[in-house]
Amino acid sequence: MDKFHAFKSLMKEYDDLLEELIELEEDKIDAVSEDDLEFLQDCLRAEEAGMMRMRGLDVRREKLMKEMNFAGMTFRDILNEMAAVQRKELQPLFNSIVRSTDIFRKLTASIQTMLESKTLANERKLAFMQGHGDGVNTSEPARLYDKNGETVEDRSFTRSKTV
Repeated sequence: MDKFHAFKSLMKEYDDLLEELIELEEDKIDAVSEDDLEFLQDCLRAEEAGMMRMRGLDVRREKLMKEMNFAGMTFRDILNEMAAVQRKELQPLFNSIVRSTDIFRKLTASIQTMLESKTLANERKLAFMQGHGDGVNTSEPARLYDKNGETVEDRSFTRSKTV
């Protein structure tokens, strides 16, 4: 196989792996939304394996780009250096890689935001349960009120009792 076709094949592998990683990110969003920690752990393990495969593809890509005198070039630069026929073959693949990379980054950012929100909500719940705050402003101790809206100092009752 000549270097062009080896490069094209490698970029196809890269694109396919990005699609797999996108599916994993979507699964992670579902797992976080449903508080399914076991499924999330499975997704994280699969993602780690996928990222290791990605590193392997990167090493092969860099080696092949060096052999083709494309070392340090962007995909757009590579397209500009290729003959029109080759460019026509690679353009859709490169477009797909750019699109997939953008989707992957956006999904990753969404998951990060979801996790941060859930962590903050859990910290607030814990602070409230421990009596260290109202669950919103943890700098103040939790307050209890009777049915008239007066502060209650006696904390001997449980939540299930009416005051």
